[in-house]
Amino acid sequence: MKKRIEILDALRGFSFLGILIANMLYFQYGNATLEAIQPDTWWDKIAYYFTKIFVEGSFIPILGFYLVMALFYLYVHWKNVN
Repeated sequence: MKKRIEILDALRGFSFLGILIANMLYFQYGNATLEAIQPDTWWDKIAYYFTKIFVEGSFIPILGFYLVMALFYLYVHWKNVN
């Protein structure tokens, strides 16, 4: 069995969880804006902005970094095989 890099697996799982959380608004409301959603309470507004700023703003770049890292390791492995 080949040795896996556990931190990359954890990073992938963490970023996929963030992508799921980021897409929960789209699953519920579609491509709606804040005015269409109309959060009623201050808690809903905080949750909306937290999702927009911290979740969408950080997990998508983490997933992109992971994918580039995976392609790099695939390339290195391919070069070592040949």
